[in-house]
Amino acid sequence: MTNAAAGIAVNTYSYMFAGSAADTVARLADQGYGGVELMFYPGHLWPAELDAATLVDCVTFAKRGCGWCRSICPMST
Repeated sequence: MTNAAAGIAVNTYSYMFAGSAADTVARLADQGYGGVELMFYPGHLWPAELDAATLVDCVTFAKRGCGWCRSICPMST
């Protein structure tokens, strides 16, 4: 039996208020999703709160945890 969720990427918009991007990626990976699209938002994934190494670590974690990181999107205003 194959995991149907493995071919699906989840946009983290609906998880922005629930915790950090790293926590969200871990949760989605545990549920079997194959990828993520990370959203920039304060407290979730925000450039001013991260240094370059931390941002790279977050993307690397997404690729390792879910298989791939589809994109990182800024919030539109």
